[in-house]
Amino acid sequence: IQSSFFWQGAAVRRALSSSSRSRHHSILRSGKMVSTENIATEEDPNTLIDIEEIHKIAVLQGSSTYIDPATGFTVFSELVHLKRGKCCGMACRHCPYGWESVQNPDSMKQNQAKVESGDGESIQKLLQSMELETKEYEKKVQVDEKNGKSRISLTGGRSGG
Repeated sequence: IQSSFFWQGAAVRRALSSSSRSRHHSILRSGKMVSTENIATEEDPNTLIDIEEIHKIAVLQGSSTYIDPATGFTVFSELVHLKRGKCCGMACRHCPYGWESVQNPDSMKQNQAKVESGDGESIQKLLQSMELETKEYEKKVQVDEKNGKSRISLTGGRSGG
């Protein structure tokens, strides 16, 4: 089974092997293939499983959106919300404002605020911090001299490493 989905500026191919049930993500960026092998497998619980890792990769690549592989929905990244500068009130998954403008947020799991909606100085600081993370991320992309493809070297996070 093979499906494709897109992040802004990056085509992502997700191939799912029905025999091993392992997933392989490849990201075509600036003409180079970036591979995040074994994003999730049922056999190895130490591999990356959760959507937060996919979101982090999208943010580090400067993407406004990504596709949730479980639902097929287009999801706004935290970057878009920060650039907007305030909570839109739609209970977005990656809202950095803690759903400040959401009507009746008590009926939903509350999102933890990272910055206050409309606080331009704090928003700029968070965006600068994210830029630094992006630069660090780009340093982790290694080029395999044999095949000319880039490979992401992910460490840390919930999966350890």
